[in-house]
Amino acid sequence: MISYLINFLKVKLHKLKRMLSLPREWLVLDIGSGNGPFPRADVLCDKYIEDTQRVDKLVIDRPFVIGDINALPFLDNSFDFIFCSHILEHTDNPEIAIKELMRVGKRGYIEAPTEFQEKMQSTFSHKWLIKKEGEALIFWEKEKEIFDECLQKNIRNLIDKNDKAYLTFFYRHHNLFNIEHYWEKEIKFKVLRRNIDTKDDIKESVFSRQQLLAQIDKNSSKIPFGFRRFLKFMIKIIFTKGKNIDLLQLLACPKCKNKMSLLEKDVLACSSCDSKFLIHKNIPIMLKEYIL
Repeated sequence: MISYLINFLKVKLHKLKRMLSLPREWLVLDIGSGNGPFPRADVLCDKYIEDTQRVDKLVIDRPFVIGDINALPFLDNSFDFIFCSHILEHTDNPEIAIKELMRVGKRGYIEAPTEFQEKMQSTFSHKWLIKKEGEALIFWEKEKEIFDECLQKNIRNLIDKNDKAYLTFFYRHHNLFNIEHYWEKEIKFKVLRRNIDTKDDIKESVFSRQQLLAQIDKNSSKIPFGFRRFLKFMIKIIFTKGKNIDLLQLLACPKCKNKMSLLEKDVLACSSCDSKFLIHKNIPIMLKEYIL
């Protein structure tokens, strides 16, 4: 038990140091913020409002934009730092997503499961094995969704039982499970596919506009506080208090990347291609599939 607590605290202190190391004046974006947004983030962005893509309810407790990592709705170099944790392994085209990160941010942090983690505890929605070679991220397209069903089942059982022996191993050897990659100006990467199909023609099922608005309404409820939530809340307050974030000055058209302007109270219009996007409950819906 003592060994578990020591290693658990080491990992948490490592993460706390990462948050506190960012200068307060930096504007920070969390892409794919989900149910556990980066406490240091000033702006949150997620494509999915519904809970099918996460383990808990979406948290919207600061400026929030509905957007796609493959077509980020922000101007070039609009953020000092981008936090992108456990998102790239879900994308069909990581090369497009990475280029968008470099376009919008000056620097940032990427976290993803290691090849070891993916093979030991495969996830259906993960499309890539990821490895760090020097300062480059290497993406291999997965040959199958689940590598070993027996291993998967037994590891899942240990996690569900909160097995301290397994968790001690996890926290002691955290680097075996997670890739941590800091970048500035450029992200070096290579994508290795099993075929030449870039998958641009893959169509994702989407909600109707009314269904999406209903999901936003549903997720507007307050999130219950626990100690960890309280600690993250305090970090957010310390770093974001007094900052007046004007989303309109940061937003860009996801189609042509040009500046947006407020056409009506709840409608944004692109200054170049005239694409229009709805704002619902102060949340800009900046997805190409929901152009008005």
